[in-house]
Amino acid sequence: MTWTLSTAIAEFFYCIIGLIFIGTGFKALKDPTCEKRITTAAFWFILAATFIAGPYFPRWITGLCVVLMAILTAFKLSLIHISEPTRHSLIS
Repeated sequence: MTWTLSTAIAEFFYCIIGLIFIGTGFKALKDPTCEKRITTAAFWFILAATFIAGPYFPRWITGLCVVLMAILTAFKLSLIHISEPTRHSLIS
């Protein structure tokens, strides 16, 4: 890969986004109300890996990651739970 300024900036932001996905995966693992926390976390960790290390993976591994995420989503093995903020959580 040829590194230019725009490539370096893009990679930097892809890594930041990947770190956010990792945080989301850990949040899913720690959520006792999430019925499918292991597979939900797996979805987010796979997505994070493709964002952080995708350019360095062989293409077939990146493709496999996409297929795994599609399987997790298609068979509803992952659960994206977004809770509405309560008045108490907004104040504190």
